Amino acid sequence: MKLRSKKGTMQKTVGCCAIRFAAAEHMVATEGIGQMTRKESVRNSNLELLRIISLVLIIANHYLIHGAINPSELPFSIQKVVTLFLAGGGKLGVCIFVLISGYFSAKSDFNLKRTVATIIKVWAFSVVLFFIFHFLITPDYHLTAKTLLKIFFPNTFAQWWFVTTYLALTLISPFLNKAIHALNQKQHRNLIILFVVIWCIIPTFTTASFEISALAWFVTLYITAAYFSVYQPKIKMKSHVVLCVFWTFVIFASIFLFEYIGERYSIPVLKNNSIMMTHYNRLPTFMLSMELFLVFAYMKARHSKFINITASTTFGIYLLHENIFSREYLWKNIFNNAEYYGSYLFFLQYLGAVILVFTICSLIDLIFWQKTIGKLLNTFLDKRLGSCMVFTGKIQMRILKLIRKLV
Repeated sequence: MKLRSKKGTMQKTVGCCAIRFAAAEHMVATEGIGQMTRKESVRNSNLELLRIISLVLIIANHYLIHGAINPSELPFSIQKVVTLFLAGGGKLGVCIFVLISGYFSAKSDFNLKRTVATIIKVWAFSVVLFFIFHFLITPDYHLTAKTLLKIFFPNTFAQWWFVTTYLALTLISPFLNKAIHALNQKQHRNLIILFVVIWCIIPTFTTASFEISALAWFVTLYITAAYFSVYQPKIKMKSHVVLCVFWTFVIFASIFLFEYIGERYSIPVLKNNSIMMTHYNRLPTFMLSMELFLVFAYMKARHSKFINITASTTFGIYLLHENIFSREYLWKNIFNNAEYYGSYLFFLQYLGAVILVFTICSLIDLIFWQKTIGKLLNTFLDKRLGSCMVFTGKIQMRILKLIRKLV
């Protein structure tokens, strides 16, 4: 009887998992975080808009780091400072993405279907882009064994570092959630403080790494956002808007001063580290990401179908434009970034290139994945994943039963 009961529970869990997760992920109050209820659930377009802004910042970063421009070799100028400031938004965007995920996932069930679909999508984009570029666009590209491993095993060999780290965070998130809910509010807050001090404040002022990794920092961001999801503390909106402006100024001023002083007094160490405060685990970037997240999360909830649909394509946009084949071809061959640097058209071309990449990649993801292949994949997973989980569950229960007998 117990086995049958467990089987029925497992089937029900598998069947409803994706529905519960989707509902929980986008459940926000009509008046803000503090009044979140199931009856008032609605997809908050404020946070979806922030997701879009974050990806725009990431694309702006890739425009510079994958183009032919090497800012460290250029003389001091306001254009250089502004360019470095805009490019520094990439790590800010990464922090915001993880904060949004941590906020939603902290009170949600693990979604196996979504994780499997993500892994398949990453693999499909990697292989398809390889065939398109290698056989149609850049046939002379020199392939190495390492490159081939990244193409056919993109998640394992981190073709997209963010994707691999994010998937690892997704897999450990159920255990993080268990730990978070086992703590009281004071313990949760103290854990955040400990992580931020070790992996953010100390590195900011000493450059000591404390063996920080991308995953360790993602966990820090996750538990920080989870605090606001679980306890929903009240905030003063005006104060956080002011703090957004303050930390933005701090980041810009640090770039300006490092560049100016380094150039004027010939101090290479300053010039070479002018964007240090834009790294994802530096205090100004962490604080700005937190302030932006809180401002958008606590704003009066609004719903926009256009924003929500656009935000749903951000992951596909990232995969398309940051692929190992597309990124250099995109910024060096198509947009030829270096050609415009130093001219009065530079920022106009910069903005136009970022918007164009975002728009075209968004349409590609929407039309060729979400409306076609992605739909078929979701239908297949709906039919097959549940039965696979039940079968796996049966094996696990039989093994447990055998172990009990042996013990």
